[in-house]
Amino acid sequence: MENEVFPIKSKRDYNKFIKALKPGRDQWLAQLGTAFGLRISDLRLLKIGQLRGQKSITLWEKKRKKKRVITFSSSVLKIVSQLEGDDDDYVFASRKG
Repeated sequence: MENEVFPIKSKRDYNKFIKALKPGRDQWLAQLGTAFGLRISDLRLLKIGQLRGQKSITLWEKKRKKKRVITFSSSVLKIVSQLEGDDDDYVFASRKG
C-alpha cells in the first residue's frame, strides 16, 4: 500500500530519520518538534530571542489554545546554541525568503 505511515519506535530509527534530513533547518524542525511536542504551526512562529539564553519557554498553542511551559533538554540547548541571527528573526525562516 502506498503512503503508509509507521511510528518511529526506537532511538535507532529516530536517529536514521534525523540523519536523512538536510542539516540545519530541516533537522532542527524534526528535533525541536519531537522534543517540544509541538505542531509545525506552533514551531514556525518561534523566534530566536525566545530560545537563545533560555532554559524554558512559555507559549500558547494555536490549535488547542492552551498555555504550555516547556523546559529545554540538553539536546535542545545544543540546537539553540547553533542558531544564528538576530533575536527578532524566526528560527525557521521561510525558504522563499
